[in-house]
Amino acid sequence: MPRNSSRTPSYRLHKPSGQAVVTIDGRDIYLGIHGTDASRAAYDRERGRWPAERVAATRLTLMVRLAAAGAPCRAIGGVLGLGRTTVNDMLRALPPETRRELEEIDLATLL
Repeated sequence: MPRNSSRTPSYRLHKPSGQAVVTIDGRDIYLGIHGTDASRAAYDRERGRWPAERVAATRLTLMVRLAAAGAPCRAIGGVLGLGRTTVNDMLRALPPETRRELEEIDLATLL
């Protein structure tokens, strides 16, 4: 079963090096000597960037996949070789706020 990806990344000790480390999206980020104010500040900075980067990357990946050659979302099925029903099913599976954003976006701005 996959881990809950919305959990806040933890500040922890990397024992072999004595460094503070945080793992964000599978990537270890070393923050300096564990327990220092500087490493805590670096942790706060990285943790502050984490949700924004994740949301931006997810939206961009999804929009790029749906926005092939600037076609409207509903016409993507032809480009991907999928039927219109399949694309509509994919769009229906998205959260409502993401669906609204995709329907309102000017796809030409992504190219």
